[in-house]
Amino acid sequence: MKSKILSILFFSILVFGFAFNACQSNDPVNATTTTTTTGVTYSINQSKCVRCGNCLSACKYGALTSSSSGVTINTSKCTGCGSCVGRCSHGAITKN
Repeated sequence: MKSKILSILFFSILVFGFAFNACQSNDPVNATTTTTTTGVTYSINQSKCVRCGNCLSACKYGALTSSSSGVTINTSKCTGCGSCVGRCSHGAITKN
């Protein structure tokens, strides 16, 4: 009985652990990297982006745009302040 419980527990950790890691992983295929004119580099993981618009409203310079293919940064408008990173609740935007 004890070994059966341990087997079920191990299987659950194995399955759910892989599922969690797959959801949280950075997807290099869907990540875009942008370097601003100020030299700051941002990565936007389009797989994590849910197009909620929080980053767009956080940017007071209007440097972010959203389309069906994802969020992009206009490098001539971005000052590198990072307000979009702090506002993204899904971790889609990172400052490198």
